[in-house]
Amino acid sequence: MSFGDLSTGHAGFGMADDTDGLYPPDAGHPTPEDRSRRMRTAVGTGLVVAGLALLIERALGLSLHFGPFAVGAGLLAGWLQVRRYGWFVGGAVVTGFGAGALVHSVMTGVPATMLSSFGAALGFLAVFVRYPHRSTWALIAAAFFGIVGATAGGVALLGLLPHVAANILLPVVVIGAGALLLLRGRLPSQVVRVGVVVLAILFLALAGSN
Repeated sequence: MSFGDLSTGHAGFGMADDTDGLYPPDAGHPTPEDRSRRMRTAVGTGLVVAGLALLIERALGLSLHFGPFAVGAGLLAGWLQVRRYGWFVGGAVVTGFGAGALVHSVMTGVPATMLSSFGAALGFLAVFVRYPHRSTWALIAAAFFGIVGATAGGVALLGLLPHVAANILLPVVVIGAGALLLLRGRLPSQVVRVGVVVLAILFLALAGSN
């Protein structure tokens, strides 16, 4: 039994699918033939992706960290053959981190951190979008990596700004925090939450730039 066959809450166990009819339901308990077809597809896709990456390496003289991305692509291809929760989680998350590894192969510094963090966030977000009722944890992880990426982007942006403009942002953050406290009872809760997130990102960006 593979890790993808341990998932619960799908149509195969007689429980309601958690996609509210937006997507086809997951497969029931896979037969040996289903597992064999899924494994062949996963391995074959992974090998094709790895081979293409090797061709790109040889043609452009690069050194690409393509292993995780190839594994994630293989898991997603296997999931397309036999839809099971565990295979999609593994494929989406590993592909997201694998995209970040590819970025670090060709870039360095803050921009690479920003893009790789966004790649990880997108992987977790895909899990939540496909399986919303079972994957609140994935939305939390996506938000975390998204904030990391946005903070890195803020640091990069501040590096492009004149020193005076960067200094002005600190008073703006302080004023914004005070305004949120004063108007908290009059503003919708969603606006307050968004304001807190924006101020937190600006504060972290300022701290990183210093």
